Amino acid sequence: MEKLFNVHPSDDQLDFYLVGHLSLEHERLIEEHYLCCAICLDKLSGIADFITVLKTAAQTDRGQRRALSVG
Repeated sequence: MEKLFNVHPSDDQLDFYLVGHLSLEHERLIEEHYLCCAICLDKLSGIADFITVLKTAAQTDRGQRRALSVG
């Protein structure tokens, strides 16, 4: 099987991986890579943290809008 990338996955590939928008084959290739690459594992962790912050902010915003519309 041919590798998906020569050096490291792109930021877009890591983003797509985290939100589940890659084929199973591409997910497996990224997983194989980041298990052996501290650089990509750190990048992946940072992106995951950023996604969590965005989701939390969106939920907080929705809650505040509901409170304002009820009050």
